[in-house]
Amino acid sequence: MANRCRREQALLESAQNIIFQFPVYWFSCPPLLRKYFDDVFTHGWAYGSKGGKLKGKRICRTGARDGRI
Repeated sequence: MANRCRREQALLESAQNIIFQFPVYWFSCPPLLRKYFDDVFTHGWAYGSKGGKLKGKRICRTGARDGRI
């Protein structure tokens, strides 16, 4: 699992633009996407005093509801 998370972190670091597009369930993202965020966007990497690896990246989040994108 840790190798997968590090691989995802490396992919995110190499990207200029990051887009998350997902269906909205109960005013939130799907549970598997939430788990992805919890596993990959870790303290010390994405945030915290030694984090900030995504600083300067353009990140967009779009949520679809009612079957329309």
